[in-house]
Amino acid sequence: GLMAGTTKTTFSPDVATTRGMVVTILWRQAGAPVVDYTIDFTDVASDAYYAEAVRWAVSQGVAAGYGNGLFGPDDPITREQFAAILYRCAGSPAIPERVLDFIDAEQISPYAEDTLRWAVSEGLISGKGGGILDPQGEASRAQTAAMLADILYLLEDRLDRVSPLIARRVRQEIDRRVVTPFMTHDDFWWMGMIRKDVCNWTPWILSNVIDVLLLLE
Repeated sequence: GLMAGTTKTTFSPDVATTRGMVVTILWRQAGAPVVDYTIDFTDVASDAYYAEAVRWAVSQGVAAGYGNGLFGPDDPITREQFAAILYRCAGSPAIPERVLDFIDAEQISPYAEDTLRWAVSEGLISGKGGGILDPQGEASRAQTAAMLADILYLLEDRLDRVSPLIARRVRQEIDRRVVTPFMTHDDFWWMGMIRKDVCNWTPWILSNVIDVLLLLE
């Protein structure tokens, strides 16, 4: 699937999404193509689950390494890195003239300024409240699922022009990996029903699940 569970019965929505996870999601969304492209990252083992996804992402210009022989596949992906990858996947559209008037806008890396303008304008990434964008913050698996639903809602026509299979696959996998587990379980720890009390994770994860449900309705 696009987003496999962390075990057979858990999705771990609160766990940070790594760079290797993200390129693997997008590689699967593209149909898991095999590409003839040499990569020489010292931290990408040839037998790693993300190896072919990294090869594809770099060959297509979707993602790049850090410039020191490292790709950082196990590093948590930041919100600004995710925005840059989504922008390239969308075909590098025109950048809107928008001021990112967040109180932490100075934390945005120069390379991500334009891609964040696009992502915020498209509604793919939003602030966290209180005027905070948190560009250096980690994107969790729940946020990643919500962003994929956002992409489908906003860019489905563009995806269909590439292949009608993409949108269909995204819908199937979000339903299988997010919606169905949520609707059929009451024992995930963050639900606060059986295993522990409600906590600050509960509304945050639920807001992402609700986002997914509404966008795919």
